[in-house]
Amino acid sequence: MNKNAKLLTIGLILFALSLILKALQIINTTVSTIVILLGFAFIVVSLYNLVFKRLRKK
Repeated sequence: MNKNAKLLTIGLILFALSLILKALQIINTTVSTIVILLGFAFIVVSLYNLVFKRLRKK
């Protein structure tokens, strides 16, 4: 697995875990929002690196 695929996997896990914990009301809204944004940032950065950097090389 390359670095971007690992970042994408980590981001998806963080995003899903924070949504589940928020739905079960285990963590409060502020913490879950921070974790959701962090997971979303991992997803966006890794997808940018996977898609757009490969398109530039062509």
